[in-house]
Amino acid sequence: MPQNRAQARAIMAKLGYGPDHRLPIKTSVRDLPYLRDPAVLLNDQLKEVYIDGELEVIDTTKWFPRVMRHDYTVALAPLGVGDPDQTLYNVYGCGGDLNYNGYCNAEVDQLIDRQSAEADPEKKEAWLTLIVIGGGPTGVEMAGQIGELARDTLRRDFRAIDTRRCRILLIEAAGRLLTGFPPSLSEKAARSLRRLGK
Repeated sequence: MPQNRAQARAIMAKLGYGPDHRLPIKTSVRDLPYLRDPAVLLNDQLKEVYIDGELEVIDTTKWFPRVMRHDYTVALAPLGVGDPDQTLYNVYGCGGDLNYNGYCNAEVDQLIDRQSAEADPEKKEAWLTLIVIGGGPTGVEMAGQIGELARDTLRRDFRAIDTRRCRILLIEAAGRLLTGFPPSLSEKAARSLRRLGK
């Protein structure tokens, strides 16, 4: 590494840069921790060769349009990292490379597009409200499974949405859940679902 730095300093000197005349650049990066941290390290290393990198953190909803316009000096976008949007398209999108079961639904593709580009927090919040009709065994199980998926499984799969903020409304016409079971079990199920939502 010291030899590489010496060579880089020599190249920069030929270009008219040095300790008293440094090259200012912006290092653009998506607003994700696994991308920001390497950008900070990159800027730190560039200081050694007379380059002063200023970190420019870009909201993920604006990142791809900027990249497509080539509106950056240095853009850090490591390949091979599991980008949530790319994963959604590849696994669930029509014709996705990893969509092994061949599932294809144009509405799902549109929802993936919308969640990727939406910057309005209120609209994102509306997408996180799910309604399950029926507080019988199937409805209670469904609400619980959606809650666990949102809280644990899916929270890293969406870059623009925090699935842990998901609201699940379980609607039951009767006065309590699981009406075919004793009231004590109904109350226990309701407490469990409430805890899951917190």
